[in-house]
Amino acid sequence: RASTMLSGNNPLKDLTFERATDLAALRCFKCGQEDVDHIIQEELPYTLTTNDLYLVKDGDEVVALFCLQKDTHCLFLSDSAKENMQKGAKPKPESARVEGEEFWERFNYDSKELTLLAVKEDRRGQHLGAFIVESVIEKLANNPDEKREFLFVRALNTEKYTAVPFYQKCHFYAAVKPVPGQNLMMYRIIPKMGE
Repeated sequence: RASTMLSGNNPLKDLTFERATDLAALRCFKCGQEDVDHIIQEELPYTLTTNDLYLVKDGDEVVALFCLQKDTHCLFLSDSAKENMQKGAKPKPESARVEGEEFWERFNYDSKELTLLAVKEDRRGQHLGAFIVESVIEKLANNPDEKREFLFVRALNTEKYTAVPFYQKCHFYAAVKPVPGQNLMMYRIIPKMGE
């Protein structure tokens, strides 16, 4: 069933997000990044048991796709990551779903993982990826059944391509110290409903 996730004056508002019912769309989808296309064509079909695949459509054309992990996942924040947050280097947890000292005493946090995000090659540069991220954040923030505190990604970071700058522009922060050539775990706080 198709549904529009955002509305208003956004020029991308007419895009629809549909949960994929089969893998046919993967066979011909190309984002133009060799590493990502390999994941979509060769690896994604085997991981869909743990992920939900969504197609982003403009009319009948699939212009992007993304995967969200189905189950609750825990984001682990190290003591140094929490210290950086306390110093203001990263978003403060007061805007997360929890408040107070209890946040700092915990080791893991309920989160949702965005396991893949890809925009069709001829639609890149139109802010579609950022629109999808904001739509997912809005949907998670406004769903009373979701108690997630963070959305996190493992940003692709290879010699040929890195998604880290894209996720930084989308207000994600590194959860671990970056290592050149290794995917980077990044997080973003999911605001409380109505924020």
